Amino acid sequence: MIIDRYVAREILLTLVGVTIVLLLILFSARLVAILADAASGNLPVNYIMVLLALRNISNLVTVLPLALFLAVLLALSRMYIDNEMTVLAACGIGVGRIVRTVLVFAVVMAVVVGFLSLYAAPWAEFHSQRLMDQGAAESEVYGITAGSFHDIGGGGGVMYAQGISDDRQDLHNVFLQSDAERHSVISAAAGRRYRDPRTGARYLEVEDGYRYDGHPGEKDYIVTRFKKQGVRIREPAVTPTSTMRKAMTTRALWRAGGPSNLAEIQGRISDGLWVIVLALIAVPLSYTSPRQGRYAKIFSAILIYIIYSNFLGVARSWIEKGELSPVIGLWWVHVLLLLFALALLGVRSGGRLNLRWTRR
Repeated sequence: MIIDRYVAREILLTLVGVTIVLLLILFSARLVAILADAASGNLPVNYIMVLLALRNISNLVTVLPLALFLAVLLALSRMYIDNEMTVLAACGIGVGRIVRTVLVFAVVMAVVVGFLSLYAAPWAEFHSQRLMDQGAAESEVYGITAGSFHDIGGGGGVMYAQGISDDRQDLHNVFLQSDAERHSVISAAAGRRYRDPRTGARYLEVEDGYRYDGHPGEKDYIVTRFKKQGVRIREPAVTPTSTMRKAMTTRALWRAGGPSNLAEIQGRISDGLWVIVLALIAVPLSYTSPRQGRYAKIFSAILIYIIYSNFLGVARSWIEKGELSPVIGLWWVHVLLLLFALALLGVRSGGRLNLRWTRR
């Protein structure tokens, strides 16, 4: 049990480090894209942190299988380089004992990834897409840029501001034209956008300007000079984009049926399965001599990961196109790589792989 805990601790510490690095890489890429949308006015600033949190839930499904694969590889490679594996082998602890420890760790991680993939990630994708749709609708009010005309209220008017403050709330030299029952044009020196805390309605409060009411071609224009006036901004309804399969719940996909939906379900289940298979491959792949170094097998590991991932992608595409039966589905890929893992383990153990659950 002491050896099992030691190996599990080494894998866990490495897993935490690798996961943090991979998440930071994906986080930075997501952050750049979201900040670009916010800077262009297509996304309200207060949505940024929520979107990043939701996207990181989805990122975990992608990161954890690769992170565990690399963690097992790096942790065991370090033990080989430091001759710890040699000492364990001299004490009668062979590859089978290490495989059992890694397998228990991998099964726990597979359950976590399976839960994320089947339930948490679709929930995060759904709410993330809703925020993006809502942000696109609100951009008609908050997404205008200085020096350009912008449609507001779903095409119900045009707004122009010569200058905008850094917080995008205060406007300078404002022009507003609305196509209501009576044509209205407002020209003001300044304006500020705000939301009524009681009703939730959005308004533009303009100051020191003129309002012209009437229809083009008529002579009965009404000109009003005002010091301060509130103008209600019609918000367009949030129009959801077409529901993506990755944002649908697993139950909804099962009820809908069809090759594409079944392929999505099998893909979510596969996220948990290949955690176990990759961990098993990492055990024999981690064998390293002190002269090779701890990172000698990284290239081979990444290559295996890419091949495994591409096989799953090709099989999934075949299911969606109806070229492969869902009964065969993605399972043949896992069986193929599992046989590969067992073959590597057999070679590494000299054909004497002992997986009996005994304590020492």
